[in-house]
Amino acid sequence: MKKIRKKSGCLKELRQKNKTISIGIIGTVKGCGVTNMVVAIANYLSGITGKDVGVYEYNGSRTFAKMNEYLDDVNIAKHNGCTFYPKGSVKLSSLYDNKFDIVIIDFGAERLNLNEFNRCNYKIVMGSLEPWNLNLYSESDNIINVARDNKDWSMVFNGDRKTLKKFQKEMGMNIIKRPFIDNPFIIDLSLVEFFEDLLF
Repeated sequence: MKKIRKKSGCLKELRQKNKTISIGIIGTVKGCGVTNMVVAIANYLSGITGKDVGVYEYNGSRTFAKMNEYLDDVNIAKHNGCTFYPKGSVKLSSLYDNKFDIVIIDFGAERLNLNEFNRCNYKIVMGSLEPWNLNLYSESDNIINVARDNKDWSMVFNGDRKTLKKFQKEMGMNIIKRPFIDNPFIIDLSLVEFFEDLLF
């Protein structure tokens, strides 16, 4: 997979510090793949790097509750070394007391919890550049404005390379092309390469 940019990853200090790191992931539009990316990153960090990962749903989709049913647990599901917490099942602050190496927070596309998102050590903003979404992005988008020049933020967008390149130039920011994730519980070699570039 040819990358749009190579970056010095946001979790490199995890190797140096013995503390819980929080990653917040938020979407600029609904349906851009936030939960899919959250689950895939959690499985990568747990399965490939051996980190103890807690994953918290901080949006109204109730997707994790449905996932817990799939994983045969009505409240909190442990799978592949990751622990998934549906919204409201525990307080988010309690996850930092559980000695997780990493806590990943799924904000969906909701802007109601931006204060909590801004408290995360690292932030990933996801978007989608299909033609019907292009009009949603402008200089007035505060998330994009903040992410543009902040080293602790990454932009991951879906779209064809030509549109991504044009959007990068117009908005004055760097973007990583979102890979296709067939099954977020299965991390293949192309995803390992992508996550290493994104996170480390």
